[in-house]
Amino acid sequence: MLYHHLLPFIWPLVRTKFIIAFQTAVAMEASLSFLGVGNPSTVSLGKMLLDAFSRTQTFLNDAWQWMIVPPALVILFVTVALALIEEKAVTANCSGIELPGKERLFG
Repeated sequence: MLYHHLLPFIWPLVRTKFIIAFQTAVAMEASLSFLGVGNPSTVSLGKMLLDAFSRTQTFLNDAWQWMIVPPALVILFVTVALALIEEKAVTANCSGIELPGKERLFG
């Protein structure tokens, strides 16, 4: 009874909240690791950026292309991809598209 009456209306909210929380977690972990607050023995994107910016010779040669650009692009792509997934999920539910295994919610 709960599945048929309440879950179809709560599921879009839960999915959106999860995606936003995951996106925020990725950005916050990278930010805190970049500031040096994270675990120094764990490899993360923020730690990679911290190591790149802490070396003085990074910008004197072409090393910045391989030390700064890839971690920054990964952070950018992950956050943008999660935002696009969230937008697709919201528009799919609002436009009345029939989702697999469910009847139309609107229309």
